[in-house]
Amino acid sequence: MNAALVRHLIIESFRRSYLEGEDGRAVSDSEIYVTEVSGCLRRAYYMRRQPIPLPENLYVILEIGKGLHFIVQRFLSVEACFEVPCELDLGDFKLKGRADVVLDDVILELKSISRIREDWIPYPNHVLQLQAYLWMLDRPRGFIVYIEKSRGRIYPIEVEREASAWALIVQRARILHHHLLNNEPPRPEPSSLCRVCDYRRFCGHEGGGKALY
Repeated sequence: MNAALVRHLIIESFRRSYLEGEDGRAVSDSEIYVTEVSGCLRRAYYMRRQPIPLPENLYVILEIGKGLHFIVQRFLSVEACFEVPCELDLGDFKLKGRADVVLDDVILELKSISRIREDWIPYPNHVLQLQAYLWMLDRPRGFIVYIEKSRGRIYPIEVEREASAWALIVQRARILHHHLLNNEPPRPEPSSLCRVCDYRRFCGHEGGGKALY
């Protein structure tokens, strides 16, 4: 055994873990996920219609994030429900999601990041994702809990439920469903995330620094 084989075995472990989870399974067009509508709709469309293997490092990053979730689930010192499924029938399709941590009147959405800036504000897609769970599970407020991997800091940001955010979620879900049915990608949604998107070659848009919505 050599270093190259050891590296391959470890990467393959992360890849298999990802593919055996919910994120790696095929999805029907009658199911739209909160994580899809809270991010770039164009990317969500391409992930459905032209799936490509993830870069090796992304398998590792995603599964390390799941490890953080496991620690919170195992050792949180208050009563809570974890990985709570939520589903809403919107007629032609169902909107589905899974909230990380649900307490009596609060939802916690856990996000691991490399570094927290002093002027940190939450990513718009994280806010929209939490807003969806607040409405689907009928909670008045929640927290996006950023976990900084480089220095071990924890940074919770409170989010209150807003009707305008829920209207945007439903609208975006209908847009994605419409484009999936018509096999036509939604319009580009340029943001700073475009430069690291693995679907750039399909999209043809280089993006910019503004938020998605």
